[in-house]
Amino acid sequence: MLQKNGIDRPPLNLDLERDWVCSNKAGNSCSNIVYKLSLAASIYGLWRERNCRIFQQKVGPAATLLIQIEEQVRDCICSWRKVKRSDKNRLMAIAWRVSPRIFEV
Repeated sequence: MLQKNGIDRPPLNLDLERDWVCSNKAGNSCSNIVYKLSLAASIYGLWRERNCRIFQQKVGPAATLLIQIEEQVRDCICSWRKVKRSDKNRLMAIAWRVSPRIFEV
């Protein structure tokens, strides 16, 4: 998810990741919101996978989990309208394979 968000660093533990988000992704820019969405979707996906393993003794493939997280984030972004046209937002849309119809007319 870090690569998908254009962040070139190794993943951190949850406490350090939270601190990094607070200091580096404050504000409501499109890229900040997408990063926060992907972090929340990742945590939720891992929690669901954990519950399946504990309560149903089922282990899902990591690739499937990543696909589900990406789909959740993409679905959310696709519901947006009137996103400001900028190079940064256009690159975000390409990275997440989102239709350009999210941009303001």
